Amino acid sequence: IVYDVNPGEAAAERQKTFSAFADARQLVAAPHLPFPGVGHIRAEGGGSFTWHPAEYRNREESQGQ
Repeated sequence: IVYDVNPGEAAAERQKTFSAFADARQLVAAPHLPFPGVGHIRAEGGGSFTWHPAEYRNREESQGQ
């Protein structure tokens, strides 16, 4: 709740969290992002990050049907 009323703390926490995910190359599940909502956060330098969704294929496509 503190972050809802303190934009500076919210931004600092996002930087910290995004950096940790990017450094660990950890798979992230984020239900508020477009389908599939699973992917990786990559550091792009200068404190910016990009979202890279996981590749998704329907089961039928992956089986060649």
